[in-house]
Amino acid sequence: NPIDFLQPLPQHQMEDAADLLSKSDGKGNNSTLQSLAGMIRDIERMIGTILNSHGGRWSQHEEELFLRIAVRRGWPVEDEMTSTRLLLVASRIAEAKGSRDVAFQELGATLVSAPKAGAEDSDAIARIRAKMTEAERIIAGLR
Repeated sequence: NPIDFLQPLPQHQMEDAADLLSKSDGKGNNSTLQSLAGMIRDIERMIGTILNSHGGRWSQHEEELFLRIAVRRGWPVEDEMTSTRLLLVASRIAEAKGSRDVAFQELGATLVSAPKAGAEDSDAIARIRAKMTEAERIIAGLR
């Protein structure tokens, strides 16, 4: 089943993300991080939209896109410590939403719109299973 990346995360996960974002480490501008933490739902929606339009992939390319959008929105992410913390939180949110480092579902697919597995897919899966079973027998014979 495809994952609906636009589905909001539970409140406790969002609170954890906001806490991680605003946590003071004694360096940098904590007020900037706190203001970003106040926008955690916007951050989550941006990540969900990126994941949905990129087939569930969250990699360096998607992180760069996320930062470009944040800059375009006027968010204070020029400071390296701030952008690093924001990307850490963004990656954790993406992971909580079910992301991978490669696309694993059709771009833009949701639970409603995703195509069902076709007959050719079932045939391919059956062939792969047969080859794996054969390989397991060969390996078992070598032991």
